[in-house]
Amino acid sequence: MDINRKKIVYGCSSLTQTMAYFLRLNHWEVAAFTVDGRHLKASTFDGAPVCSFEDLPQQFAPDEFDVIVPLGWSGMNALRKTKYQQAQAMGYRTPGFTAPLSRVLSPPAENTNSIIYGGVFIHPFVTLGDNVTLCGTTQIGHHSTIGNDVFLAMNVTMGGECKIGNNVVIGLGAILRSGITVGDGAFIGMGSVVTQDVPPDTVMVGNPAHVVDITPAEAASSKSLKALPVS
Repeated sequence: MDINRKKIVYGCSSLTQTMAYFLRLNHWEVAAFTVDGRHLKASTFDGAPVCSFEDLPQQFAPDEFDVIVPLGWSGMNALRKTKYQQAQAMGYRTPGFTAPLSRVLSPPAENTNSIIYGGVFIHPFVTLGDNVTLCGTTQIGHHSTIGNDVFLAMNVTMGGECKIGNNVVIGLGAILRSGITVGDGAFIGMGSVVTQDVPPDTVMVGNPAHVVDITPAEAASSKSLKALPVS
């Protein structure tokens, strides 16, 4: 990430504010926040101006500013993917970010919009895709691979040589045994202990984790999440 370029952060939420905190902790300037025009409710947020995403290039030149999209796993990561791709189409760079309080023994490649929050520990020989979010205190074991458009909540623990597909969500405190493969589009509920491979486009919960009869898209909605079993 080019520390000389000011950052624009998409969103006006608690997660956005956390992202801005880590950027500032690293002595990087947050020039503005941005949201879709229909959601624009205030002119400032967390000490910086807020502007319409549609009007962003007119107010902040793409050759001078970077855009970071720290959205959560809404819609199985689809919204975050859409917004960072739209920012790229506007001409912005969408760099990844590694918080200064993390320990990364496998430096991320020059991927886009992959965010590593504070307290994350990534062991050697790990490969990260694009648009990956790793929340605080998560641990990734050696020789693991994480695909594109993935969200790992806080305190996820993965053993070595795990393979995580694209468009995957793994909930708070989940544990994955070494060598596990998680298929594309899968959703693993919070606190799950995964001892077997997770098929694509399935939801697994519990200890040991097992498949439940709900789609990942339903599991990723706030209404269904509250009713999602944990055992």
